[in-house]
Amino acid sequence: MENNRLKHKLYIIIFGHHTRAGRIFDIALIIAILISLTVLVLHSIEGLATEWDRTFVLLEYFFTALFTIEYLLRLYCSPKPKAYATSFY
Repeated sequence: MENNRLKHKLYIIIFGHHTRAGRIFDIALIIAILISLTVLVLHSIEGLATEWDRTFVLLEYFFTALFTIEYLLRLYCSPKPKAYATSFY
């Protein structure tokens, strides 16, 4: 039963935008996406890539792990994980 409550709470936060927690989650995700894209662009600039390569690579790994965890949480709390995994979203 505790497992179902956790799934439901995660579902409300991740898929719902009508709650404060859901809005915070959405905003944090958008910020993470924008920072990730910025890191990717900066890493493509030759002068910066040479000097900051290790930092950029570590940040790219961090964001990849973060987005993977977010996706796995979406699968976990989705009522139909297989349908979600094969859907457009």
